[in-house]
Amino acid sequence: GINAEYGEFHIFMTQPAAAAAAAPGLWSSPITTSLIASKTLSLLETYVDPKTRTLYYVEQRPWEAGRAVLMSQEDSGESPKEVTGPEYSIRTSVHEYGGGAFAVSDGLLVFNDVKTGAVYSLRRGEEARAVLEPKKEWRFADFCIAADLKGVFCVREDHTVDLPSQVVNQLVYLSLEEGARGEVKVVASGRDFYSNPRLSGDGKTLTFVCWDHPDMSWTGSEVFLAEVVAAGTSRSLHNVRKVAGKAGKESINEPSFSPSGKLVFCSDRSGFWQLYQSDRQGAVVPLLSSPTEGEISSPNWKFNNSSYVFLNEEEVIAVSCELGIDSIVRIRGGCLEKLQLPFVKVGGLRVLDSNRVAFIAATPTQFQALYVLDTSTLEYRVVKRCSEDQIHQGYLSEGYPIKFPVDDKLESYAIFYPPRNKDYSLPDSTKPPCIVHCHGGPTAHVSSGLSIAIQYWTSRGFAYADVNYGGSSGHGRAYRERLDGKWGQVDVNDTVYCAKFLASSGKVDPEKICISGGSAGGYVVLAALTVSGKDKVFAAGTSYYGISDILVLAEDTHKFESQYMFNLMGCPPDTEEHKKVYRDRSPINHAENITAAVLLLQGSEDKVVPPSQAELFMERIKGGHGGENKRVEYRLFEGEGHGFRQGQNIEASLKAEEEFYLDVLGIKKK
Repeated sequence: GINAEYGEFHIFMTQPAAAAAAAPGLWSSPITTSLIASKTLSLLETYVDPKTRTLYYVEQRPWEAGRAVLMSQEDSGESPKEVTGPEYSIRTSVHEYGGGAFAVSDGLLVFNDVKTGAVYSLRRGEEARAVLEPKKEWRFADFCIAADLKGVFCVREDHTVDLPSQVVNQLVYLSLEEGARGEVKVVASGRDFYSNPRLSGDGKTLTFVCWDHPDMSWTGSEVFLAEVVAAGTSRSLHNVRKVAGKAGKESINEPSFSPSGKLVFCSDRSGFWQLYQSDRQGAVVPLLSSPTEGEISSPNWKFNNSSYVFLNEEEVIAVSCELGIDSIVRIRGGCLEKLQLPFVKVGGLRVLDSNRVAFIAATPTQFQALYVLDTSTLEYRVVKRCSEDQIHQGYLSEGYPIKFPVDDKLESYAIFYPPRNKDYSLPDSTKPPCIVHCHGGPTAHVSSGLSIAIQYWTSRGFAYADVNYGGSSGHGRAYRERLDGKWGQVDVNDTVYCAKFLASSGKVDPEKICISGGSAGGYVVLAALTVSGKDKVFAAGTSYYGISDILVLAEDTHKFESQYMFNLMGCPPDTEEHKKVYRDRSPINHAENITAAVLLLQGSEDKVVPPSQAELFMERIKGGHGGENKRVEYRLFEGEGHGFRQGQNIEASLKAEEEFYLDVLGIKKK
C-alpha cells in the first residue's frame, strides 16, 4: 500500500477487502480504549524562545497519571527532548482551567509545578530552582519574563480565604535576583480578573487585560498600557491607561506588540474578533481594511492562547475561525489571504523566524500534531504526533458541516460523521445508531478536525453529530449572545432539533439516538433528557461531570465562573423570582420527566462541578415517581477533577459508556 505520515498517527491506505454486512455498534475496530487512554497524548500550550528560537510545548501523558511534561526542540530540527524531570507536572490551576504554565526567554525558563504549586526557574545545564517556596493559598499563571531576565510578571490568584467572593486575583512581579529571589510585588490590583501581561521588545511597556464580575473576558474586558519602572529589585507600573474595551459590550483578547512596538490586540467591536492596533495618538484602527466574518481569537478559558504572530512589521500570520472551522491566513497591506492548507483546527500559533511558524493542528483526515510551517513555500513538517500507532484510513470517518432549522426561523450548526469501517457495511435498510454530542463551555465550539475519541464510535458503526448550538464561539458575537438569558433553552432546543433533523433526514435510526456531553455539555444532556422525555427523542444519555442544579452551582463553584450564569440566566439569584428562573432550568427539578436511561460519570476532586451535582440528580430520579423502573447509573472516579487525565480512568469511562449504550439500545452479539 501507500504509506503516508499524517498528523497524530501514521495513516496508511491499501486496497480494501470486501466489507461484511454487520449490525452497527458491534464492528471491530483498531481504535481501542487502550489506544486512546494509554498510547495517545494531548498536545497543550506552545512557546518559542525569542532569542534562541527553540520551540517548547507541553504534552500531557495519560499513562503517567496525566502528568504534563515540558518538551523542547532546537531550531536545528533535532528530535524533541524532555526539559523537566518526572517530579514536575507543568500545569497551573488558576481559574481552575489553567494554561500559561511556563515562559522562556534567552534560555531562561520559568514554570509552575501543579503538584506543589511552586514556581521554578531553570537555566540550561543547571538544576531547577524554586523562585519561592510553595504556598498552598497562592496560584500563579501567565508568565512574562522581564527583558533583563531579572524577574517575571504573572497572574497571582490568592486563595487565603477560599470562597469565590474572597479569592483575589492580581498582577505581580516575582524577582529572580539573588538576595531578593522570590519577593512578590503587586503591580496591578483592584479588578476581579487579570490576564495577558506582555512586554514590549525593549521591556519598557507592559500591556494587560482585565475585567470584572459579572463579565467573562469574552463578554466584556479592557486592555491597558503602562510604563515599567525599576525600583531596586522590584518593578512598578506608572502612567497606566486604558486603550480599548468595554464592560458587557466589547471583548479584548491576546494583546501583544509589533516588532516596532505598536500595541496590537483582538477586539470583537465589529461583531467578530478582529485585529486592531493603537497608533501613537492612542487611536484604535483595524489591521484589515474591511472586516470579515472570521474570528481571530477565541474565549480565554485558559491562559496563553496565541492566534496571531508577526513575521515582520507588515506581515501577520493568524488563525481565522469561520462557522467553527479554522484557517491559517496571511494579513498584509490591510488584506487577508487564506493560505491553501488542510488544517481546520489550529491553536498555539508561534513565530520561529521571518518565514516559519509553529502550531498545533488537525485536518479532517489527519489527527492533531505539532507542525512547523514555512509560510513562503507552504511546506510543513511534523514535530510531534500524539501517537505513533498506525491506523488505516479506511477506519476513519471525515466529518462535514451541516446546518439545521431551529426556532424563530434561525439555523444552527453541527459537524456530522457517518459510520465508517473498511471491514463492515450496514445491512440493507439499516440506519446507524447516533451519538449527539454537546460541547462544554457553553462558550466554546467544535470543528471538523479529526478526533480519535469520535473515531472510536464511528469505526464501530455509530454516527456522530458534534453540535455547535446557539451560544457557541467561532460564529461571531451575535451567535454567542443567542444564549444570553436563555441558557438551558437555546442550547437544549438546538441539540434536540439536531437529533430530530438527523432522524427525519434518514441519516440515523430515530430509535437509537444517544446524547453525550461534559460540564456545560453535560448540563445540556440532562436538560435535553428532561424536556424531550415525552417525545422520546433520546434513548440514552451520558453526562460527564454535568450540572444538574444551577442554583446550587451558583453557591458552590469557583470564582472564575461564579457569576458566569448571571448573564446566561439573565439575572443573578438574588430574589425569589430570580431563584425560580434557576430552579425552572435546573434538570434536577424535572428529573421525573426523564424516560431515557442515564449514565453519570464524575471526578471526585472536581472543583468546578462538584460530585454532589451528579449524586443528588441520581437520588432525585430514583426517589421520584416511577423511579424504581428508571435506569440511572453513577460512577465516581477517584483523583480526577474537571476533565479526566488519568489513563485508567479515561479507559474505564469510555468502556462504561460503550457498554451502557449497547445494553440500552439492545445491540448484542449473536
